[in-house]
Amino acid sequence: MKQCTILGLLLLSLTHAFSQAEAERVRVAFYNLENLFYPEDDSLKADEEFTPQGQRYWSYYRYREKSNRMAKAILSIGEWEAPDIVGVAEIENRQVLQDLVESPTLAPFHYRVGHFES
Repeated sequence: MKQCTILGLLLLSLTHAFSQAEAERVRVAFYNLENLFYPEDDSLKADEEFTPQGQRYWSYYRYREKSNRMAKAILSIGEWEAPDIVGVAEIENRQVLQDLVESPTLAPFHYRVGHFES
């Protein structure tokens, strides 16, 4: 999965780079979000420990706090200039990515989500 993600990011960045008339630098980043789970039980996944009643007492408050910290970490990768393309690992689902790109920290950069279950 990691190789496919990196290959996809590389191809996307090369396509973008060759479509420009002038040379332009593209910032590509990859970040491990360290088990960023949505705090709602998904019956199709083993995510019970990341629910409010689970072993980690994973509440919506804790989810939002961690999501905000991860958004700031992603932004800081680019030395406070947002990366153009960001690949991530260890997320539960598409909703987590959507919440991340809509966070106050990353929303101004208008990221779009591409998610593949693995």
